[in-house]
Amino acid sequence: MAGSLVSNRFSAVFAPEDTQNVETAKQLIFAAYMVKLASAGTGGLSGVPRVSDTNRAFTEAVAECVAEHPEFLPPFADVEEFMKDVNASKVLRPFREWARELLRQLDVSVGLADGEGYMGVALPYYANAQRAAKLGVPAAVTVVARLAPRFKAQGRRPRAAARRASRGAGDPPTSKD
Repeated sequence: MAGSLVSNRFSAVFAPEDTQNVETAKQLIFAAYMVKLASAGTGGLSGVPRVSDTNRAFTEAVAECVAEHPEFLPPFADVEEFMKDVNASKVLRPFREWARELLRQLDVSVGLADGEGYMGVALPYYANAQRAAKLGVPAAVTVVARLAPRFKAQGRRPRAAARRASRGAGDPPTSKD
C-alpha cells in the first residue's frame, strides 16, 4: 500500500493474548495495591506538605534512629503508624515512578496512533468518499451519510483539513483551504 502523508512513527500489533496478560497483570496490581492506597477523597493532599528527597531521607533516618533510641519519641507519636508510613513510601515510590513512565509512554503511543490514523487515513478516506458521493457512487453516499455527522458542528474546516490530507505534501493550498 502507498505511504501515508503522515509519518508512521508508531506501528504495533497487540495480540489478544498480550491484551489478556496485561489485563491479568492489571487485576493483580489492583488487588495488591488499590485496597491499600489512600483515597484522594475531597481533601486530597491539602494540609500535607510535599516532601523533598532530602526530607524523605531525613524521615527514613529518623525511622532508623527510633528503632535504636525510642526514648526520644514525643508522647503523642504513634510509632507503629510512623513505621507503616515510612515503609509504604519506600515500597510505593518505585511503583509510582514505573507507573509515571508507563503513563508517559502510553500518552505518546495513544497520541501517535490516534493522530496517524486520523490524519493519515481517516480524513483522506472521508475526502475521497465525499468526491465519489458527488459523482453519485451509491456506496460513497452511504459512507458519507455515516461519517458526516462528525463534522456538522464544525462548519467547513474539517473538509479543508481532509483536502489538505488527501493532497500531496508539495501541493500548494487551494482557495478553499
